Amino acid sequence: MVRPRLAILSGTSPLDLPMTPMIDVVFQLIIFFLCTTSFQPLELRLPSPLNLPGSLGEAASLPPELEHLTVVVIRLLREDGTTIFMLNQQRYGSLADVRRKLRELGSIRRDLPVILDPAGNVAVEEVIRLYDVCRAEGFTRIQFAAPVEP
Repeated sequence: MVRPRLAILSGTSPLDLPMTPMIDVVFQLIIFFLCTTSFQPLELRLPSPLNLPGSLGEAASLPPELEHLTVVVIRLLREDGTTIFMLNQQRYGSLADVRRKLRELGSIRRDLPVILDPAGNVAVEEVIRLYDVCRAEGFTRIQFAAPVEP
């Protein structure tokens, strides 16, 4: 009894593999990597200047009121139809005043975290404007305060 040889082993017929599933897998991988990639530069690779002792780039001494400042808290309150800003317990009546104070703080320390704490009756538009001002003045660590639960 003679067995027929397989065509694959004899080399008479080319190996026929379905390519469609492999192409589908490649496209799925491409889509996965595109969706999971953040197109922002890694913070570890950002250039930073090295300040040597005696160089012009040495850090200036901080004003006394800013030496112990570790966080900037901005509360937004709604009183008599206007939005009031409380920046570290200091009251400001307009967003322009807050911008000036943030510019002053940012010229000294931009690494401070900023916490935005809007009251429940403040319009979202005001909160977004304040957020945009913080970003425009160079602050990158902006957070929102969690609501107080009764």
